[in-house]
Amino acid sequence: MVREAELLLEPSADRVAAEVFASAWLGRAWAKAGLGDREPERAAVRRLIDHVGKHPSAAGRGALAACRLVTDQETGDELTSALPALAVLPDWATESTPRPIRAWIAEDPWGASQSWFIHYDDPVPHVLLASAYHPGGTQVGVLAVTGPEAPETYDAARAEQPVPSPRRLIAPATALSQLREAVRTTDMLWPRVSEAEYVENRLLAWRRIEAYAEAEPPLEERLTEDRLPDAERERLRAGFVSAHGDTEGAEFLTGVFLDYGAGYLAADPLAWSPGDVLMFMLDYIPRKVVLDEEDRQGLVPLLADWVVFALTERGTDPQWIEPVVEAVRRYDDEMQKALDDPSGPARQFASWLEQSGIDPADKEAVELALGERNAAALARRLVTDVASTPPNGSGVQLTITLEDIEPTVWRRIVVPATATLAQLHDWVQVAMGWQDSHLHEWQASGVRYGIADLDSDAEDESGVRLLEVAAEGDRLTYLYDFGDSWEHTVSVDAVLSPEDAGAIPRCEAGERACPPEDVGGAPGYAELVTALREPDAASEWGQMLVAAHTDFHPERFSLPTLTGTATSRT
Repeated sequence: MVREAELLLEPSADRVAAEVFASAWLGRAWAKAGLGDREPERAAVRRLIDHVGKHPSAAGRGALAACRLVTDQETGDELTSALPALAVLPDWATESTPRPIRAWIAEDPWGASQSWFIHYDDPVPHVLLASAYHPGGTQVGVLAVTGPEAPETYDAARAEQPVPSPRRLIAPATALSQLREAVRTTDMLWPRVSEAEYVENRLLAWRRIEAYAEAEPPLEERLTEDRLPDAERERLRAGFVSAHGDTEGAEFLTGVFLDYGAGYLAADPLAWSPGDVLMFMLDYIPRKVVLDEEDRQGLVPLLADWVVFALTERGTDPQWIEPVVEAVRRYDDEMQKALDDPSGPARQFASWLEQSGIDPADKEAVELALGERNAAALARRLVTDVASTPPNGSGVQLTITLEDIEPTVWRRIVVPATATLAQLHDWVQVAMGWQDSHLHEWQASGVRYGIADLDSDAEDESGVRLLEVAAEGDRLTYLYDFGDSWEHTVSVDAVLSPEDAGAIPRCEAGERACPPEDVGGAPGYAELVTALREPDAASEWGQMLVAAHTDFHPERFSLPTLTGTATSRT
């Protein structure tokens, strides 16, 4: 970095160039940091301070000064202390944060995507440009510092698009406040966003936001904000249900639509878009809603009517309501398949209800059962049933099978009977040959378990023991890498006495190599194997995969060593 910082000493260098330079360097440190690393930028700055202290130079001082422009107050104070009192710094080092003079926002008809253009005149004219996409959760897709012509360039590009997204003036402080919420939400994603534009301009944007955005409400107020007050909810419910016969099914499903709108639609609870319909039908319904047969049959026609009602209430132009209705029809077949998938969350939860003797049509009983299930999950963390706990030294024999791969990739392991799902995750990673570089999730009897800090809908795997959620003869689902979607079936073969368990944990057997990380899921793995076996017939994708994984052999397997901390891979 110090060598590159020599450019900041040129007479033509200005504050914006220095901000972009430092933001990019520190952004790359942020992007590479691990999940538990809360202050990667500060650690990078401290390494820079140490280096410049040992090897003083004008470029080093310039690098420190540039970092001071985009870091928070505490880190900035450390940088100020590191700069010599009488050091000669470039003029830009003491200039104030650029002040926005005007701003625009552009939105599509449903509020599903937004773009902000925040114009600055000093020290040189430039625009902070950002675009966010909301279906499935807000994420900033574009974040850049561009020339002052960016708004007009955007207008020309959008004129060719089928869906309008016109620009309108907005107060700069309001634009920055909206952008702050979008960036904050994007920063919470894991794995972290890797797009270079976002990574390299993120800190610069934060400093601009903090300097001139409108004051945000206190955290407690934001957490308790009611996006759909009771009176408004009742007005909407009554208005819609009365037009559909006021049946129990219409009442229940309308409540589901309102719950989804209040919890997941970023623009407002009525701002349904084609993308929001997709997330609702293919993710929310299978995972979080129990439907009886009558509800299931009535869902699609009622949802089609609901989006018309909601978007009309919102004042959406009728021509942009029809694409949302069309999305409801388009995703019907896929939703039905998801609901029928025997390994999917909908079927697993329905199975749990059946085993519990609960009628899915009895909405009150289902709601009560959900509360009891959550209470039981909490109780598992607080109470251990000593009578059912195997003796010390007992083990559990498990068979792990990677689904959708032919021929089968599998492992047989033995782990302590006291193992938690968090520990089992570690051992599965080592036994299979994964690198634990992506998120994961367990599913057992309709309940999801994972890293609680990352997914509030999942139970905390660290407080749940394997034998609390599965007995001998049961199966669990282990999903690794939500992008490639590697699904494993984990079968509980036997609970072993201390004498039979022997030295644990251990991997006893298995066949074939685990697929490489980030290969593109089962389709990518199939392309890779085909290209390895038939190089002359390989597709371009297969050739690229072979080039990226030159040392991969599908049939190679050797027993890995499992340790107490599950860190040894052979």
